[in-house]
Amino acid sequence: MLDTLLGNQTMRENLQKLIKEGRLPHSILICGEKGVGKNFAARCIAADYLYKDGGDGAERVMSGASEECITLSTEGAADIIKVSTIRETRSKVNTTALMTDGRVVIIRDASRMQPAAANALLKVLEEPPNGVVFILVADSEASVLATVRSRCAVYTMSRVSSEECQKVLAAKKIDKDNAILLEAIYGGAIGSCIKAAKKKRMTALQLAITAAGATSSYDFLIKTVAMTDKKDAKPACKVFLRDLADIYAVFLSSGKIPLLEITEKRAAATLPEIHLAIQRLEKNVNLKLVFANLAASIYIK
Repeated sequence: MLDTLLGNQTMRENLQKLIKEGRLPHSILICGEKGVGKNFAARCIAADYLYKDGGDGAERVMSGASEECITLSTEGAADIIKVSTIRETRSKVNTTALMTDGRVVIIRDASRMQPAAANALLKVLEEPPNGVVFILVADSEASVLATVRSRCAVYTMSRVSSEECQKVLAAKKIDKDNAILLEAIYGGAIGSCIKAAKKKRMTALQLAITAAGATSSYDFLIKTVAMTDKKDAKPACKVFLRDLADIYAVFLSSGKIPLLEITEKRAAATLPEIHLAIQRLEKNVNLKLVFANLAASIYIK
């Protein structure tokens, strides 16, 4: 399955060699910015380690349906990985695997482990069960507890080239104009491109692009009022604000988005205000007030 991983050739070849030779480290940390495919890479490693000949077993790992591959994610309002989850998993991996000679534990957002959870994980990393591989995923190496990352083989993933990105999006039969737009916003962060290409997400992204092109506070609010009026609107508003931040970040780095003109100076002034709006949203401030304050801060100086 690692053959399907785009770019990151050195990392891919190194891991394939280690798996083939039976020398895969018992703990691996995969780092990289949002959307570069870290979680996909983790599943590829797990599939190739557990099912070297591929087949249905490997496909189950890739789809998240394999009992030999345990995936841990953040949970609850605090969006953390709890110590109880790590302890439960530690107990589970000490039992006999069902269909293979090993097991894999993938820990997404490893930087979101409670300190106690990280310490509980540390114990099993120091004395790993035979045949069990732990794959941690995080945005950066520094975000993971030093004692944990020191026991991991660290791999850092990068974005794929523009050409590779467009090739994949074309293969997935994504509309050419949408593909150009996605690559402009997310660059070679192929995971973000594929996720945003889904119909519902593309509609949300288009709304953020339209709002980014607003010429006044009133215009901005008119373009977004329907979203804030909906029942249970908070999740959609959070997605919208994060999309808006991604759009402005393009112009902050002198990038371009078709049919949208934003100066680098305006992007630099606006991004902090968007991040502040996201923080207010997390604190359950009234949605309309969040958007009104954002509109005022962007256009009234």
